[in-house]
Amino acid sequence: MKKNRFVLFIIFICCVSFLNAGIWPFNGDKHLLNQAREEYDGGKYDDAVVSLNAFLDKGTVKRREKRAYLLLGQSYEKLNRPEKALNTYLEGIALNPKDEALKLHLGALYERSGMYSQAVEQYSAALALSPSDELAVLGLARGYAKEGFFSKAIDFYSQYRKIKDNPDASFWADYAEAYYRHKMYNEALFALAMALEQKPEEASYWFLSAKINRALQSGKDAYANIARAAALAPSDEEIFYTNVYWLQEDGFLQDASSMLQPKLDAGRPDAIALYMKYLILKAQGKEKEGRKYLERVVAYGEAGFILHISKEILKNEINQGCKHD
Repeated sequence: MKKNRFVLFIIFICCVSFLNAGIWPFNGDKHLLNQAREEYDGGKYDDAVVSLNAFLDKGTVKRREKRAYLLLGQSYEKLNRPEKALNTYLEGIALNPKDEALKLHLGALYERSGMYSQAVEQYSAALALSPSDELAVLGLARGYAKEGFFSKAIDFYSQYRKIKDNPDASFWADYAEAYYRHKMYNEALFALAMALEQKPEEASYWFLSAKINRALQSGKDAYANIARAAALAPSDEEIFYTNVYWLQEDGFLQDASSMLQPKLDAGRPDAIALYMKYLILKAQGKEKEGRKYLERVVAYGEAGFILHISKEILKNEINQGCKHD
């Protein structure tokens, strides 16, 4: 009897302590967490943030509730508040250091923010917790590729291919890009063929195919593929100017000039069009005429590589002229 009374007394003391701390362990204010999930699923991200912060702030210390931190971080991301999401994930990981999902979301946030070293660190930590996690493996592949470590990227892309059934087109395209950057061109073409099989109307895939074929010195295929890319994405300036540059570089000067002319006829041609015209005229032996186009680039004063290189060319020509005098 005395023993039962003692047990009840201990339970009573614990309950009083929990109540004084603002924490009730038997329901844990889980209604706030459920409410936040409903608000998040309904697109009410501001409301979800309020509910989740109310849930986490209950009591004298932050709760070690990883689901709440994960959902709060996602809510902040939906509200385009990456700094708040970052702090939320970091706090959640500090309280739940072995939570894989928090590390994956933090890695993805770092990746989207261009912080690839930090992304690799978080993906590596997640992979250590779960060695076959697809998202961690793919995140490491992308992260290493962005950092320029293409050999490591290829290793992780290969690992992902083994654990993932039927990877999508974007995976194969990224895999091909890593092979291309690592100068493994035949492997790049194989991977890219898998991407094109799924999405044959994707201009960027044909553009990459053109660059790979050019690296393999397959000029006919390179031009055919870049033409296909241009037809699919006529407003893509990178594709357009790459095509012009290749024509100029390969000595097809009239073709390059004809392709470029509509850009030059515009009210205010962009700097790269003017610079391309200079290259064509220089190749034709018309350097004096070409210099006028460089002078127009400098007159624009648009910051960037084209302005810098145009200034350097003009300065060198002036210096050479002075030496001859």
